[in-house]
Amino acid sequence: FQAEDGIRDRSPSRGLGDVYKRQEQQRFDESDALLNHMTGVYPQDPEFIRLQARLFRIQNQWQDAEQQYRMLLTFLPGDLECLNQLSLLEGKNGHLDKSLVFRSRWQTSTELLKEAEYLLQQLENTSGSSEKAYGSLCIRLANICKHFGQFRYALAWYEVAKKDGVSDPELEQSLQDMAQH
Repeated sequence: FQAEDGIRDRSPSRGLGDVYKRQEQQRFDESDALLNHMTGVYPQDPEFIRLQARLFRIQNQWQDAEQQYRMLLTFLPGDLECLNQLSLLEGKNGHLDKSLVFRSRWQTSTELLKEAEYLLQQLENTSGSSEKAYGSLCIRLANICKHFGQFRYALAWYEVAKKDGVSDPELEQSLQDMAQH
């Protein structure tokens, strides 16, 4: 796949832009064929699962959309779009209790994103101050990343906390857990 603008970054294209473009142009058969091919190439890529779910939703294939969104949650457990769509689909199916569970998880994730934004601002303000305060902020950010299934980033934040001298048994356990992902 070649980038339309002719600009190629260092990583090879996964074809996401081609799928987005076809969906926007309502060329669903082409989008579906491309998605089927790309999910074979990248079976664990959550973005292709998300695009497949959107395509099913656009085409009113509710059960297939729900299945894809549930699969997406296994990769990105705090994904806002996914939680919102599952809440709506469960409500549409008359499962109000399940709908409320997804809505509650969506709310929790929204609040965590706001907290992450605040923590990043605090990190900027505390650089150069006490290592304990800095390390504590890093651990909180790592835990938020972990909630969203962003294990690579969680591991990086845990490692920063450890490098900054935070000594905590839970930190050591989290580092071991993250190394397995």
